[in-house]
Amino acid sequence: MKLSIPILVSVVTCTVAAAELSPTQVDAKRSLVRAAQTEEYRGGIYAQAKLDGIDYRPILKRAINLDEKALGSLLSMRFIGEGAETHCENLLQLMRLWGDDRFSKVVAQQPAKIRALVVGSIDYAWADPEWNLYSKTRKTSPGSVTKRTKAEQDAAGQPAPRHESK
Repeated sequence: MKLSIPILVSVVTCTVAAAELSPTQVDAKRSLVRAAQTEEYRGGIYAQAKLDGIDYRPILKRAINLDEKALGSLLSMRFIGEGAETHCENLLQLMRLWGDDRFSKVVAQQPAKIRALVVGSIDYAWADPEWNLYSKTRKTSPGSVTKRTKAEQDAAGQPAPRHESK
């Protein structure tokens, strides 16, 4: 009988821990963990960060574990080409993982230029934006989200090419 009680407790503990994340957060975390495990290659985000003296991977891993300082560090980073694409997607997934309340609080602590960059980067990576679900984050920089045309919204989940630079 003593043996069955610890087993029951561990099953209950695992169930409670799994129930803490929403399906959106679980998907976001899964995506971020894959991103953190991606091989380093020339032109990729890890190689670009390394050229700037930054080890991006451990910072991303800490942000995945809800470390505010790590998230703040990521918010101010800038990349080009594929590194920028990857970073924009990581910011989107971090917002989904952290949730609007926690993520927006960290973003709101940044200078206005960084807030605009973060919200614009997330909007760029988001094929089908649902800013109404993340209104607090969106409001940290009201002028940085672009209006999408009907063609962009109907393009098989892919945004049409944008002419303005992000």
